[in-house]
Amino acid sequence: GEKKIAIAFNKSWATAAGETATVDVSGFKSIGAGDSLSISYDAVIPAAKTPETDVTAATATFIIKGEAYIATMVPGETWYKSTSLDKTAITKISFSDSTEPASSDEVWKADSLNEGEIKCYRNGTELTIVGNGMGKIKANPDSSNMFSGFTALNSIENMGVLDTTSVTDMSSMFENCSSFTSLNLSTIGTSNAVNTNAMFKGCSGLTSLDVTVLNTANVSTMDEMFNGCSNLAELDFSDFSTESATSMTNMLSGCVRLKKLKLGAAFSFNGAMGQRLTSPDAPSASYIDGADGRWHTVSGKSYAPADIPNNTSDIYYASSTVLPASPTMAANETWFKGTSDDRTNLTKIVFTKEYTPTGN
Repeated sequence: GEKKIAIAFNKSWATAAGETATVDVSGFKSIGAGDSLSISYDAVIPAAKTPETDVTAATATFIIKGEAYIATMVPGETWYKSTSLDKTAITKISFSDSTEPASSDEVWKADSLNEGEIKCYRNGTELTIVGNGMGKIKANPDSSNMFSGFTALNSIENMGVLDTTSVTDMSSMFENCSSFTSLNLSTIGTSNAVNTNAMFKGCSGLTSLDVTVLNTANVSTMDEMFNGCSNLAELDFSDFSTESATSMTNMLSGCVRLKKLKLGAAFSFNGAMGQRLTSPDAPSASYIDGADGRWHTVSGKSYAPADIPNNTSDIYYASSTVLPASPTMAANETWFKGTSDDRTNLTKIVFTKEYTPTGN
């Protein structure tokens, strides 16, 4: 009835709703199992009322979440919500389980429930993504374009805090991150990914990229995955599986400096790829991996390294076996070892890669 009070927890005043009242707890700290949480409370009795002894004016009920959960980020690129700085100016992103920066220019929520379980703190051009103390930050199943367009970004720290094992869509995840020279992928889980289309497209600053850690067994779309990675000299696909791939169009297009491509038993080109691998620089013999010393095309034709055309739509690849060294002729004139005729009588000399004599 008229025996009403106003109540607050941690200086957050309750909002009445009929006979009950709730408190906004989005600003409260999260705690792990075994930890304690300090809660202060205040109650105010209306001045016009006289307090009575031993009368219950209100009951406060604390509801504790019985199961801790790892918060999930919002999908795609929508997690970046800065209103004062474009993402093209961000130079560094750090992930943290629970440690918040001492100060920040801007703060926003980035969890899928918009409860503040994941928050972003921007200090100048550096950004810290902070979780709720549960050890990890779960990436959204739709992580397409997650870091796309961060053209000045040159560092991602503590990426192991980001759990990507549930991600199915990684398309354009790092597209146009052109300031990276290297990118540590050792903690990225890709076992459930089905789409890696343009994942590293436009990462023109990359000089090395270890993709042996990527599990691509379930990936069906790899179109333009490395398109425009113009400074990569080699890629090791020895642990790269394409068994589920149905589309790999222009996967290596624009990789103009790529001279070494190592393939494993689980790698095969599927579908209509139609991209140029090593144009305008044809690969040199020293980079060829292949038991027969040749690069092969999907059409079944083969070429010696020096014969590979610079302008072609065919895809060239090599096996993982190291090529034996080419044979070297004997010094100067000692190569001629005829015993039945003097060399002054020879009328013709032919060089050939192989020859089956009919007599000698």
